[in-house]
Amino acid sequence: MAAPYIEFSLSLPKIIKADLDGQHLLQGDFALGTDLTAHIDDVLAAHAASAILSVAAGTLVAVNVQDALNELDTEKAAITDAVMDGDTAGGDLQGTYPNPTFAVDMATQAELDTHEGAVDPHTGYRLESADHTHQTTGAEAGTLDHGAALTGLTDDDHTQYVLRSELETGWINANDTWTYATANTFTVPTDLTAKYNKGNKIWLTQTTSKYFYIINSTYSDPNTTVTIDAGTDYTLANAAITAPYWSNIENPQAFPEWFDYDARVHGSSGSAGAYAETTYSQKYCIKGRTVFCLILKKVTNVGSWTGFCRIDKPVPISGFNHLGHAGGSITTHGTLHDVKGLLNDESTSQHWRWAAPVGTGNLNYSGMGTNWIEINTVYLLG
Repeated sequence: MAAPYIEFSLSLPKIIKADLDGQHLLQGDFALGTDLTAHIDDVLAAHAASAILSVAAGTLVAVNVQDALNELDTEKAAITDAVMDGDTAGGDLQGTYPNPTFAVDMATQAELDTHEGAVDPHTGYRLESADHTHQTTGAEAGTLDHGAALTGLTDDDHTQYVLRSELETGWINANDTWTYATANTFTVPTDLTAKYNKGNKIWLTQTTSKYFYIINSTYSDPNTTVTIDAGTDYTLANAAITAPYWSNIENPQAFPEWFDYDARVHGSSGSAGAYAETTYSQKYCIKGRTVFCLILKKVTNVGSWTGFCRIDKPVPISGFNHLGHAGGSITTHGTLHDVKGLLNDESTSQHWRWAAPVGTGNLNYSGMGTNWIEINTVYLLG
């Protein structure tokens, strides 16, 4: 049977056991003397060999006890404004941490939800969705001076309104894209036949200003084709069209009063041969849908034409409308033929056919001779 012993503690990290016989027994490994003194004095790496087994991953960078202690000392020195348990709260808070309370009355979540759902919780301010009348009183007060407070007043952002300049000049910005098609047609997207009416006037730019009458407009998905005419004065070029304007008044600014055109005199058959003439006037204008023509020529060589005597019209005629033909006349061999001999050609509406004096049939070209031709007439645009 082992001898009885007593257990007592020293100021050392090990337990010493002594039996009753006075014999001292060491329980486990024990460091003495210089080894223990050196361990105590090593303040930098006393536990460098002791591994960390229970610290959560990522909490510390160190992998042993001594490095961990050093790391914590460094972090502690960097914390200067940390709030610690027991610290007194300030500002809008009162009491101590970790459970301070509000020092002033604060809105609850329910109160905030009610406020957010209100139609106009801030009656002292104007809602973005409300009309701002710029009256002199109330939340929507404050009048504006259009000249000083607003910009862009001269822009054409509101195409539903007519600019003052358009009223003054008679030209309205088309606000459409005009694209060249032929020498006397252009196209516009969508169906705009109601806008581009026969007889209206247009003004466009192709390097220089050009003016035309609208002769017709037709729609074929997806474009409207506008037919135009300016006699021999202007021709549409195969180029970009800029600054497009239109007008339906009689005298828009700078629009020509008359356009020259080729009022060709010829026979219904044969050829020009040595035909020669002196032209004093061959021009036309359109007012509304009424075409006015002024022609004065002197035939100096009848050439080789045969058949009936014809003179070309500037633009198509509407059916067989003989309006104002009382102004038309032709003189052949000293005989003045009255207007009743001036007829629309049966096969085409692009020229007139002359007839002999009333009751004597058509005037053959061979009866022309070297005489004057004078036409002062009107007709409806076709």
